[in-house]
Amino acid sequence: DGLLPALQSGKIDLIIAGMTVTDERKKAVDFSESYYTASQVIIVPADNTAIKSFDDLKGKNVGVQIGTTGDTVISEIKEITNTKYNNGSEAVLALTTQKVDAVVIDNEPAKNFVAKNTGLKVVDTGAVKEDYAIAIAKGNKDGLNVGQLVGLITAKAKIKRNLIKNAQVFEKFSFVSVPFNEAEMVIKAFQ
Repeated sequence: DGLLPALQSGKIDLIIAGMTVTDERKKAVDFSESYYTASQVIIVPADNTAIKSFDDLKGKNVGVQIGTTGDTVISEIKEITNTKYNNGSEAVLALTTQKVDAVVIDNEPAKNFVAKNTGLKVVDTGAVKEDYAIAIAKGNKDGLNVGQLVGLITAKAKIKRNLIKNAQVFEKFSFVSVPFNEAEMVIKAFQ
């Protein structure tokens, strides 16, 4: 919640923190091109077979992180008890201690929470897609080309993924180990 005011007051130069592009936020800040498309998913206990969609959350107590898309989506469904937490970790802890029936959160953090907490699973409903972008102060054109920054970050990430993938394929078919630090050296050459 404090990121947008910090950006607007000049305390920070940009926000790169899973910032969802919304029409409301566009009134307050400028955005780069989208660098990632996320979706809202549901985390439930691994043995839960009843919850397969957002409609199945009706009558349930659902944990969300305050101010997120999950919070907005769940708040709009009147038949759901929306329990708000300061962060995703608190919401997941509430789920593991049976204080809530499910958690609604972005797909990437959800994968990490499930990987670190046995007995949970992700229900991907394929609904509620959202774009992440870098936010900069409204009208800030002081040489900061966020589009170029996003392009550079994306290109480096693709190069790194391809180098690692190629090294793994090479290793698989040639029975020769390829140290990943060589791939890292190539990445550094692009910096």
